[in-house]
This record gives sequence, structure tokens and C-alpha cells, in this order.
Amino acid sequence: MKSFFTTVTLILATIFANATIHNVSISNFQFSPSSFNAVVGDTVIWTLSSGTHTTTSTSVPTGAATWNQTLSTVGDNFTYVITTAGSYSYHCNIHSSMTASFIVTGSSGIQQVTDEMPVLTLPTPFTGNVVVHYDQPGVVAVYNILGEKLDQKNIQSTNEIVSFPNLPQGMYIIALLNEGRPVETRKVIKQ
Repeated sequence: MKSFFTTVTLILATIFANATIHNVSISNFQFSPSSFNAVVGDTVIWTLSSGTHTTTSTSVPTGAATWNQTLSTVGDNFTYVITTAGSYSYHCNIHSSMTASFIVTGSSGIQQVTDEMPVLTLPTPFTGNVVVHYDQPGVVAVYNILGEKLDQKNIQSTNEIVSFPNLPQGMYIIALLNEGRPVETRKVIKQ
């Protein structure tokens, strides 16, 4: 049981180490900050500090979800997980002079390869297939964002393709485990 909690803790630490939360305050008829840079997988949280406003996308990259959220009570917030690289613009539908934007760069999802390091190769966007370059038997496990194990597959050889075809769209943690211990973890977004 202790091993399970250690694994979940390491997986969640990997999520938070690699993703950033961008907080945008809405007050005094402005979004603050009014512009920022982000990476695919980051999260934007708009929080209302005064008045009644919306955060409404006006321009998003192809494939990105649009949004239109009214915030009317101080403390209300709206969360958006970034899944696509490109430029995003938004405004308040109620107060047209309130505009803001952010620019998102992509993440390859592939770490630098060294002789000492096992590698999980994950295509971007993640489709459910993982190529494992590892010279020992092990387990490739998939966890949801809450750290709950959804599926796992045993591996026996190097350059093995492991498939998780039934995962719905969402954010997941892929972990390579050896004797129950995490060797490598990756955050992925399945589109």
C-alpha cells in the first residue's frame, strides 16, 4: 500500500512540476495580466474580483475549444486547460473595451534521450500508443489526473509498442514502472 501512495505522489508531482496554472484576475474593468505566455497542458483560471463580467474567446487556434463564461459573484472562477498551441484572444461580452490574450507554445512530449535513461515515446497529439525503449521487463500504467490507475500493460522487450485504444479524450499520466517503482512518468493529453 505504501508503494502505491509513493507512486501516486510521484506521478502527481510530475504533473505539477510540468504544468503551470495562470491566474487571471477580473476587476476594475480589466483582465490582469492582460497577456502572458503558456505551454500546451497549462491551465488558465479566471477569477472575478469585482463586478459582473464574462471571459469569452474571440480567436483561438484551429482545434482549440472556445469558451464563453459569465462570472457574476465575487470569487467565481472559470478554468480552461490549454490543448492547442497558438494565439488566443478573449474579451468581456458586457464591456467590449476589456480585451486580453495569451500565446501558447507546443510541447513535444519527448525528453532528451541518454544511454542511461529509459524512454517512453509518445506521439503528439497522444493517440493511445506508447513506444517503450527499455531493456528490462516492466509495466506501463495509465492514471487519470486524480492518480487513479485506469489500465496497465506488461512489457518484456525493448522497442515494444503498448496500446491503450479505449481512453477517451482527456489528460492522463503515463508511467513506466519497474518492480512497482516509477522509472519515468509523462503527462499527456489525448485529443
